[in-house]
Amino acid sequence: MPEWFVSQPEIGPGGSEYLSAFWRLDTCRPVGDGFLGRIPWRDILLMSDRLGFDGYDAEVFCHVISEMDSEIMTIRAKEMNQRQQQRAPTKAKK
Repeated sequence: MPEWFVSQPEIGPGGSEYLSAFWRLDTCRPVGDGFLGRIPWRDILLMSDRLGFDGYDAEVFCHVISEMDSEIMTIRAKEMNQRQQQRAPTKAKK
């Protein structure tokens, strides 16, 4: 098996539900010309409601999804910067 697969952490109880919800919510984020926005808060709340969370459970869900969103935005920003640097023409030395 590939190393990246073997080294993945185990997902605890309920984690797969959060992960599945996150990737579904990822399709809701605004996208524009070179712009990738955060998952709208209302969509996170709607998903929380759809999954039957209320009160404290809803607060935890919204917090976890927001933190996951922040992390994936950081990763994607780094990837975008790397692609832009690779595409940028190099200046010839004189």
